[in-house]
Amino acid sequence: MKKFSKKIAGYSDQISVKPSEKINFMVSCEPQIKIIYSKIVKLIHGDCNPSGPGYKDEEVKSYGKKKHKAIHQRINSGSCILIPLNKKITINKDFTFISFVFPTLDNNNKQSIIASNYLNKENFNLFINDKFSLQLAINKKNVLKLKSKFIQKHWYLIGFSYSTLNHEIKLFQYPVKHVNLEPEVTKKRLNIKTITLENCISFASSIISNKDNRIVNSGCYNGKIDNPKFLNINLTENYLFELSSSKSNERGVLEWH
Repeated sequence: MKKFSKKIAGYSDQISVKPSEKINFMVSCEPQIKIIYSKIVKLIHGDCNPSGPGYKDEEVKSYGKKKHKAIHQRINSGSCILIPLNKKITINKDFTFISFVFPTLDNNNKQSIIASNYLNKENFNLFINDKFSLQLAINKKNVLKLKSKFIQKHWYLIGFSYSTLNHEIKLFQYPVKHVNLEPEVTKKRLNIKTITLENCISFASSIISNKDNRIVNSGCYNGKIDNPKFLNINLTENYLFELSSSKSNERGVLEWH
């Protein structure tokens, strides 16, 4: 899949101005771009739809063509949910995390679905890797990953569970009403007795820092996350299959049962 990236991003501080008024333009470029050129145009038709006349503009000759030194300004884009935790939560019983997801797969960067703690010391991270497959990391170590690749703009029931009886962790992905697609489940024994949640839980990205009400994140997820839940039970594969086959209209943000 093609990786999309924008080399130049910019905006103006006003939508329109009158004669003699000033307007400022802010432009950011990728680090490898050193020089940029600008011109002003009168937009005649901005719709690139081939069914219409296409994009048309008219250059304002009085402005000419200007040369500028390029500046890279990091843009911390990506909306996410951050749930601060005032105290450490230790899970020492069976549990399952489940959620319905609808990934758009518009890039092949790591895309975090849910994570606990800040990026440099994450307790766990459930994410889509650069191969468009589901992967789970615990305590900064990759534990399990699936072979099946997501298909963009389709619903899936995904998640992971842990059994304290045999110390087995399970990663799963169930297509929702897909044709000719099979569920995938993989398991592994881990010598851990608890799962810890610290500092925060985040959805749709990993959190690098959160200081002075400024959130810096990475690994932004693109798509929909529907009805995520932590359950204090190790759900069976039969139950997960039935759940994926009868996706309800129930909605939630985060629930603990």
